[in-house]
Amino acid sequence: MTVSPDDKWFVTSVGQTRKMAFFRTADGQPDFDIELDGSPFVARFSPDTKSIYNMGNAPRGATPAGIRVWKADVASKQVVATSSDALGTGTGGIQVSPANGRVYITAYSGQVSVLDPNTLKVVKQFAVPMTPDGLFFGSLK
Repeated sequence: MTVSPDDKWFVTSVGQTRKMAFFRTADGQPDFDIELDGSPFVARFSPDTKSIYNMGNAPRGATPAGIRVWKADVASKQVVATSSDALGTGTGGIQVSPANGRVYITAYSGQVSVLDPNTLKVVKQFAVPMTPDGLFFGSLK
């Protein structure tokens, strides 16, 4: 589950129905859904709340198989981009960099992928020695 930066919604991924479900934080009631062409797992908003990114599993038979990332426009409630690069297998974590908007994802197959926030094309990919999971952007003081 994730909460929008403006605290308007909390969003949960419902993999069995291939949807991201948006609930209003004001009253906890369903607001709307966005349908995806795979099994969503975890989502994060862009810092301006205009977009939401979800990582999950591609539909059966998809090429490439494994992890897929979707970008949805919150205002239109539509998917506006879908990843098409090989991102590994085993969904880990997803975060959006507050510095440059790039989307970072981890795959249990042992890699981290950095995606362009508009096209969802891989900008950089690197192997990690252990099974990566969650990601965090913050500052150390």
